[in-house]
Amino acid sequence: MDKIMTKTSLFGAVLALAALLLAVCAGGLKAQNPWPDYDFKAANADGDTLYYRITSATAPYTVAVTRCHDSATFDLQLPLNDYDYQIEVPGTVTYNGIPYAVTAVDEKAFYLQKGIRDVQLPASIAAIGSYAFAYSNIVSIDVPGAVSILKTGTFEGCDSLASLTLNEGLLEIEENIFSSNRIQTLTFPASLRKFRPLTSGTLPCKRIVFQSDSLHPNDTLYLSPSCFRGLSQQLQQVVFSDNIFQLPDGCFSGFHSWVGTVVLPARLTEIPYRCFYEGALYDIQFPENLETISDQAFMSAFIDHPVFTIPASTTHIGSKAFYGGGPVILTLECEQPPTLGSQAFNTNRQLEFTVPCGSLSLYLTAPGWSEMVTNPRVSMGEGSGCVGVDDYEQGTLKVWPNPVEVAVNVQCTMYNVQFGMKAVEVFDVYGKLVHTENVTDNPARVNVSDLRAGVYILRVTDADGHEYHQKIVKK
Repeated sequence: MDKIMTKTSLFGAVLALAALLLAVCAGGLKAQNPWPDYDFKAANADGDTLYYRITSATAPYTVAVTRCHDSATFDLQLPLNDYDYQIEVPGTVTYNGIPYAVTAVDEKAFYLQKGIRDVQLPASIAAIGSYAFAYSNIVSIDVPGAVSILKTGTFEGCDSLASLTLNEGLLEIEENIFSSNRIQTLTFPASLRKFRPLTSGTLPCKRIVFQSDSLHPNDTLYLSPSCFRGLSQQLQQVVFSDNIFQLPDGCFSGFHSWVGTVVLPARLTEIPYRCFYEGALYDIQFPENLETISDQAFMSAFIDHPVFTIPASTTHIGSKAFYGGGPVILTLECEQPPTLGSQAFNTNRQLEFTVPCGSLSLYLTAPGWSEMVTNPRVSMGEGSGCVGVDDYEQGTLKVWPNPVEVAVNVQCTMYNVQFGMKAVEVFDVYGKLVHTENVTDNPARVNVSDLRAGVYILRVTDADGHEYHQKIVKK
């Protein structure tokens, strides 16, 4: 009997709950409103009824726009249509003969409101709560300059949002203010000082711009780790302002979508740890004052247009900075070879280096660099504008036998005409000079029998001072 009663009671409860849900959906019964109560409601100039919560009952009198309290679907998270196409929030509203300044939009004030397309906020609005417009059909909005913080999820789920204006005065962006939208260009004002990840979803914008603050050039914009996660395959350009002194670790880490061009901040001196780790880029422009490319900065990054120019100020390239990925073409403007961390470049892919005029011998003998150039997949040479490069390209250095056991023959020719030689030097893979010989004959015979078996770099200087390099193997 108890079991029968229990089943009967459970069945009755299910029926009652179903009836309640049907009544709520049909509008016959109001769901309990979970939001803070409002103090009064008033029609705006367009006849829309807005609900207000008094935030200051003494002078100066202020109110916040809060949730519509006539909906029956608060508990069910169903789409709402309490407002039509345009909502104009007034700058002041009168209640009991007292004029109140409208200074805030409450948390979830227009949450799930599918009827609205355009929201016009007065300049008096200084605060917008979390998820204030989330999952609405808002298309455009101008955020007043008095708003200093965009709270979490402000425009989350606003798939129709196509125009967003952020004004001077905005200081901070909290996490995930978007999940999706139709905005093509996101421009952040120069006043911005804190920037956290924009989304947990995908943003289709094509361009992101951080404006520079010329009035406060020494104030820095803080970017949080992984702040660009969720950017879509349509992103073509990211332009940083001069107020960004540093990027966070992992700034673009795990960013598997394509970025057309990333223009790094002009005052940036270090590309941080794993900044572009496993990223997908088309092109990147390094700042002129760059000093350090940190460990794993571009590790496993796929770069469609892998032609980099490393500025002259660069002094260090960290461990596995360019490890993994496809072929890389690097123009180094540094006359002194940057120090290299362990496996800064992996040599199981094509690497092509162009170095400044007159510095090739320094790179060929510098620790780390000299080991790389012994690999057949690695090529290194001076720029096409260097004095003597044309001679080098037109001339030919012949070295035989190679591998060599006792002595190697060296011959310099140009258009099949032999010309004078001056010196032959041999360096080991660590850049140490292990053998030198002054020569005048062409071809010349150089005895290397005293060298240990291994890989060496031969540097030949002709009578006019032009240099030629060749890798040899000593048996």
